[in-house]
Amino acid sequence: MRIAITNGAKAWSQVERFLCCGCRRSFTQLTHLLLPFKHYVAEEIEEALRHVFRGGEISKTPSGASESTLRRWRDEFQSKIQEWSGRLEEILDIPKAGLIRWPDPLRRLEEVMSRLPPLPGKWPVMTGALWWLSKPHPL
Repeated sequence: MRIAITNGAKAWSQVERFLCCGCRRSFTQLTHLLLPFKHYVAEEIEEALRHVFRGGEISKTPSGASESTLRRWRDEFQSKIQEWSGRLEEILDIPKAGLIRWPDPLRRLEEVMSRLPPLPGKWPVMTGALWWLSKPHPL
């Protein structure tokens, strides 16, 4: 299956689709560069969110995405990133009293991810967090 991946300019990439023999449902194995149900690469979404969360204007975000898409990302990921950070903090057994409130949710996630063993290659922070949260890990 071919899907469009946007990173400033449109490009195409191959992804594999699989069929479960037990339940007959199909699923896609995404690379670490993609977030589920998104047309833009994770790195571009992260850069746009980093700009917005740090006080930048949406209209001046360095992304090829429309302003409505950027607002949708901000609204969707602001709470998701906080949730992912909290779940990873529980896995790492970081005491609740020691938590620092981050005004930038992406910065909080980066701080939590820095306490985990590094993943091979260069993973965007959000896809790395999803990888850690999708599997049981003995930490």
